[in-house]
Amino acid sequence: MHNVAPVTDGGSDELETPRAMKNADYPSKGRLQEQEYIVRKWALLWRSMILSSIGKTLLPYFITQEAPLLEELDGHILSSALTRWAPRLPKLRSLELWRGAALADGAASIVANHCPNFEKLSIYEWLGKEADECLAELFLRLKAHSLQYFRIISSSDIGPQTCQALVHHAQSLCELRLSNLKLESLRALGMLKPCTAIKLLYLEDLLGFDLEATQNDVFLSLVAWLRSCKDLRSLTLINFMSGPAMLTPVLLENDIHLVKLGVTGYRLLHNEAFHRAVGDQKSLRSLQLKADGETDTPQDIDVLVESLSKLTEIGDLDLSDISDTFTNQNITDLARNLTKLEEFWTSGYAISDAIWEDIAQLRYLQSLTFTAWTRFTTDGLLSFISQLGSGNEGLSLSVLSADPDYNLTEEEQALIRNAIAAKVDAKAILTRYVSQDGVSYDSDHLNTSKLVKDQWLYHRAAREQQQDR
Repeated sequence: MHNVAPVTDGGSDELETPRAMKNADYPSKGRLQEQEYIVRKWALLWRSMILSSIGKTLLPYFITQEAPLLEELDGHILSSALTRWAPRLPKLRSLELWRGAALADGAASIVANHCPNFEKLSIYEWLGKEADECLAELFLRLKAHSLQYFRIISSSDIGPQTCQALVHHAQSLCELRLSNLKLESLRALGMLKPCTAIKLLYLEDLLGFDLEATQNDVFLSLVAWLRSCKDLRSLTLINFMSGPAMLTPVLLENDIHLVKLGVTGYRLLHNEAFHRAVGDQKSLRSLQLKADGETDTPQDIDVLVESLSKLTEIGDLDLSDISDTFTNQNITDLARNLTKLEEFWTSGYAISDAIWEDIAQLRYLQSLTFTAWTRFTTDGLLSFISQLGSGNEGLSLSVLSADPDYNLTEEEQALIRNAIAAKVDAKAILTRYVSQDGVSYDSDHLNTSKLVKDQWLYHRAAREQQQDR
């Protein structure tokens, strides 16, 4: 069990937290707060397990006839135990299972028959051919249009039977999270087209298939389904190579207003239409774009920044990787337009103190992370800190890849940490560049960055030439 708990094995970054989207006005709480919540949740879970093992607590691991009002059940449960317990739990609404096999051997039908209020199912993992059949049995035996939430956290072998059975809950299913989908599972997603009540959708492609090129019928069916989900508020596609092509028509739908969007595992190059469409979703409060930007052009970056600058309500912006060739100007353009930013994660190259004046105007900023090749100085950082206000209380500042020529001494780092702690009770993480081989380089020994520098200089020269025209 230790090996599958998200605290020790990652799980999914979409764990249900207080920050989960409740409505279009939900606030951005901060990535650190989410992590702390998850740790607390699983620490309490382990505590409960230990106490139950020595007879100090009754729930949630040892269910008896004394617990008829129990509404939620989670843990490492065997199908034999669930078969015994379910008839005693008429109020049961939610199951969170470490292994989906707990629903095998007839347990699924017993839950359906004895738990009329059942509406939420979360499974960490379920591999094997029985997974698809047993899940379908549960969903079909439940009262029609009663299931509201279904989630696979890790891996599974769900397929067409499960997807077809979910249609039995087309009017009620509002939250669907499916991780590590295999090709057979992806092919079955088109069956979900009648499920248009979806408000939160999280899909992860295990191997990153190019569905548009290799499974075009599946691709088209997914586009049609998503376009029909008018209540959709949170949409995340992980490792979908054709994600931009799939989402562009969805984002252009006049009656779809997203609050949260996450798209990772695609290429920045030639996806201008997608990035322009992102800018049309002005209701967005949270956005993550993670793409391979190694072959981008100046026009790609310009379109991206121009589009993002329209999202004036955004509070959480994560531009990992996609921003590898950002300049000072790109970052300041975003800061000037996105004044409600609370979390900002960006990369870039040769990012200097020139950005601080505009970054300091972000009065709600709570988390600022640079994976960029930065050239910050002590004076520049102290000037930024001096301009922080009460809205920045508790700010987390992370500079994760400083140019070795601009490394700060231990004394300078201590000065900055003390200053930010005194100003807004915040903390700063300052580290120098670390190569892929794990070596932290001083300027005299730095040679692994030449390729990165050459690439960035090429892009800057090309951009300047384009502007001259």
